[in-house]
Amino acid sequence: MDHSILDNKRKIHGFVLFDKEGSFFDWKLKNRLILYFYTNHFLQNMKVILSHQFSSSTDIEVISAEVPSFCEEYKFALLQTYVYHEIVESKGFPIQRKVFIFEICQARVASLILTSYPQFSVFMPCKIVLYEELDQTVITTMDLTPMLQVIGQDEPIFQEANTLYEQLKSLLLKLAGI
Repeated sequence: MDHSILDNKRKIHGFVLFDKEGSFFDWKLKNRLILYFYTNHFLQNMKVILSHQFSSSTDIEVISAEVPSFCEEYKFALLQTYVYHEIVESKGFPIQRKVFIFEICQARVASLILTSYPQFSVFMPCKIVLYEELDQTVITTMDLTPMLQVIGQDEPIFQEANTLYEQLKSLLLKLAGI
């Protein structure tokens, strides 16, 4: 192989990218790299984009035990509890962290939203998710801001949905403070 042609190129992560004039050498590679860096940036920021979350140094089992009483205090019905790390382990796919998913609902608000906006059924029921990350317990829920922006023109439903979301965030904050 003639290495003289490579001597005039710059390498990044082992890939030849630029010729000696600084022009991009491989357009397919350029597009793949742009996609890679864009995707990596998106994934790094996805938790900020898609969720509202808090962290706590309290053990996940302690926080999990308090979810039912806090749901009752904040007027959420606790519909279902998933001990997700046990579920996936029972299917032959153990994971190295504990994950709890709680499906919760305020039926009156859900009814209002579904009557006018049935497409938002994919956001229902609301969820509280607890998972371990390093030495912290992460307490999170889906960011409902995009949904609220869509229904913002429907003032009565918006007020109800916004109040629910604020209550949900308060519940998470209280769980984080245990």
